[in-house]
Formats: sequence, C-alpha cells, structure tokens
Amino acid sequence: IWILNPEGTTLELQASAGLYTHLDGPHSRVPVGSLKIGQIAQTREPHSTNDVLNDPQIDDHEWVRREGMVSFAGCPLMIEDKVIGVLAMFGRKPFTDYTTKALASAANAIAVGIERKQAEEALRSRLEVEKVIAGISGRFVWLTDFDHAVSSSLADMGRVSGASRAYVFLFRDQGAVMDNTYEWCAEGVTPEAGNLQNLPVSMFPWFLRKLR
Repeated sequence: IWILNPEGTTLELQASAGLYTHLDGPHSRVPVGSLKIGQIAQTREPHSTNDVLNDPQIDDHEWVRREGMVSFAGCPLMIEDKVIGVLAMFGRKPFTDYTTKALASAANAIAVGIERKQAEEALRSRLEVEKVIAGISGRFVWLTDFDHAVSSSLADMGRVSGASRAYVFLFRDQGAVMDNTYEWCAEGVTPEAGNLQNLPVSMFPWFLRKLR
C-alpha cells in the first residue's frame, strides 16, 4: 500500500506483505506518473496483467524472473474523485477476474479506512495545538517570571509543530537591526542565539515581507 504524500507528488510505501516486506527499498517512494504504481495514481485507473516479465513499466525484470512472478494488479485508492494512494500486488500465478474485482473492493475499503485515520490524526493535531495555545495564554495571564514564560512557550510551540528551533527576535534602531533574545532547540540541535545578534534586517527580505 502506497499513500500519496501531502504535496501530492510522491507515493510513499506504508505497508507490505509477502516476499517484499521492508518499507525502505527502492520502491519506497514512487513519483506520481512513474512506473506502474505512479501511473495508476496519475490515471486513476486500475491495471492488471498476467505477463509482467514483458511489461515495460515493471522496471525490475530480474526480480520478476528470479521470483517467478507472472501477474500484477493495482488499484488507485480513491475518496470520491481524489486519489490518496495505490494498492497493488504481484503473483506467481495468473490473476482471475474474481481476484482483480476482489482487489478493487479491498481498495475501496482501505481508502475509507485511510481517510478516517487521516481525519482522526488531523483532529488530534488540531486539539493538541489548541491546548498549547490555551496553555501559553494562561501562562502570560498569571505571569510571575517573564523569561521562563517565554522560554516555556517557545518549547511548547516548537514541540507541537515538530520544529527544530523556535526563536524570539527583538528589533532596535528603528527596526533596522534585530537580536535573537530567546531560543528553543530540539534535542541534538546546536543553539545559535549567540551568533544571531546585531543582524541587519535587510539580510532577511523574505522574513520582512511576511511580517509586513
């Protein structure tokens, strides 16, 4: 089972069974439109064949020959008109019409399950962010130690967003210069606050555009 990445450009292998069980092999990431898997996602059409050895879209013919594979079937995982992934399988015997129809039914059920899981994860993430925001707000309402409040809030925001760093910069000299006054770093990330002082804001045009 391959799932489309958030950018919609690459299929990422999420589950595999049988002879090919690892998820970090050469086909762990398949660009949309590439090979059989990527073409199924691009065309949104199922594909099956009982002659994989002579199929030009199967790139590893040596593996096919060595393992005695003769058949392939794949279906897009669809939610309404949106592709979210691909379900595919190889076989050492020809696939019957019943097999390909069963695969299509399984693809429909898997797509629904994936959509539900993604919705649950999105809701869980949103609730976690809202909890962090509420905690930060409460921290500054009942403020006793400003520095600790800022540092703790940076840590909370960095962790919930999966960032490697979170900063607070203060502007001076009428907004021409900025200094890194607070910094949070994830585990294993080297602090840079000492190197981020007396910075001309003109060095960061993209940053300034976003602020304005």
